[in-house]
Amino acid sequence: MKSKSLDLVIILTMALLLMACGTAKKTSEPVEDNAEKVIWDGTLLASDKENSGQADEFGLVHYIIHDGSVDGDTFTVYGSMCVVNPSTRQTESVLDGDTHTFKVNKNTVYQLGGGEMGPQEVSQEEFMEVFFDCLNSGIGFRVELEDGVATTVEIYS
Repeated sequence: MKSKSLDLVIILTMALLLMACGTAKKTSEPVEDNAEKVIWDGTLLASDKENSGQADEFGLVHYIIHDGSVDGDTFTVYGSMCVVNPSTRQTESVLDGDTHTFKVNKNTVYQLGGGEMGPQEVSQEEFMEVFFDCLNSGIGFRVELEDGVATTVEIYS
């Protein structure tokens, strides 16, 4: 029963991500580092790495993250991601390449979101532990950037 519930949560999350990330066209233009507020979004699904950044038979692009790391003030994500408009939650562009780095600092908030309790703030170490545990879960991953620095890094369902 728990497995079926988890499967349903993953399917619903994937559907929401696909709606949010939609069918945007790829762009080679870099995201402005000093833009006021930018949201980068993707799905933790390492087992589907070969489809990262590819459209399915319905034309929906899959933004799949298959690995990540933190080194000092840099958070690195491997896979494809899309840029989402903070106001409309619609995809603005797709980030080319397989490696995406974010500046983090002591003020960066790491959250685990979903469920009735809302997002839970955790330490960077706890976050990375959950990140690696969820790499094949199909749940969402989001980074909110403000003035080029990650203000929030979140795993959500």
